[in-house]
Amino acid sequence: MSNQSYPNSCPTNREKSLWRSKTGQKGAALYESIQKHQTIVIQQISRNRSEQIAYYRYLENEQVTISELVRSLADHCQEQVAGKHVLAISDTSEINLEGH
Repeated sequence: MSNQSYPNSCPTNREKSLWRSKTGQKGAALYESIQKHQTIVIQQISRNRSEQIAYYRYLENEQVTISELVRSLADHCQEQVAGKHVLAISDTSEINLEGH
């Protein structure tokens, strides 16, 4: 993977962020792909099988924890909305497939 940076979509203020650490090159690519495709389904965001395997290996790495992923994404979100008005809408609709 090239030594490419992702200035507008990945956290940049934190040296220990999983998106920028040694394991973070793949994490940055994963985050970029999730953002681009608007899904978290690995098969849908991967260009090929080798990229799928790389993403799964990244997520299974014991240095990558759910709490760190959530913290990194939350920090990034706060940076993106700082000083802006945010309207958060939640849809609680449910689809009943048993009635058909």
